[in-house]
Amino acid sequence: MEFISFAMLAGFIGMKHGIDGDHVAAIADMVGAEKKRQKQVSLGLMYAIGHGFIVVIYWFSHYLFWCKSSP
Repeated sequence: MEFISFAMLAGFIGMKHGIDGDHVAAIADMVGAEKKRQKQVSLGLMYAIGHGFIVVIYWFSHYLFWCKSSP
């Protein structure tokens, strides 16, 4: 149960983090430079997936090294 609670908390914090002003500005800057709608969508998705992947790696390593190693 501890793992599920930790995962849910990380997910909610991640969703809040995703709508921070710097993220919105970065995506708007990338997408606004493109003319084609398909390219805009693919750039936005790549940014979101790439950023999410890094967050998941950080969360997983934190869980493995900090939560599993504590008594």
